[in-house]
Amino acid sequence: MSSNAQTQVFKGRYKNPSDVILTIDDQYIYKGRYKNQSDVILTFDRNHVYEGRYKNQSDVIYTFDEKHIYKGRYKNQSDVIYTFDKTYVYKGRYENQSDVMLTFDENHVYKGRYKNQSDVIRTIDGKLPTPILVLISLL
Repeated sequence: MSSNAQTQVFKGRYKNPSDVILTIDDQYIYKGRYKNQSDVILTFDRNHVYEGRYKNQSDVIYTFDEKHIYKGRYKNQSDVIYTFDKTYVYKGRYENQSDVMLTFDENHVYKGRYKNQSDVIRTIDGKLPTPILVLISLL
């Protein structure tokens, strides 16, 4: 994402301005519709998500790679909380169909394993890296 690009995340199935719950740029996740510094809830980079506005090591709440999200600052197998691929988010370390929490495509995140319109929990207006998509879907 370029520094001026932004992605908006809507609660539910439609892109109503009143349903914007998050706005995301190339490093910050803002609560709500606007990019106010006071509304920054998370900061991210290539491998970490930080609580708040600054990239302090003590504020790392999640670490991620191309397949897993870990709780905390390190990539310990025992700290894997979510595993993901191009379509599914699994709870825990393994890709078991019974552990599918979320399903996603380019524009929507669905609760559970299927792409039913009634199960849409988030609509995404823009492109996000997969780990960030996973995390914002769980917020």
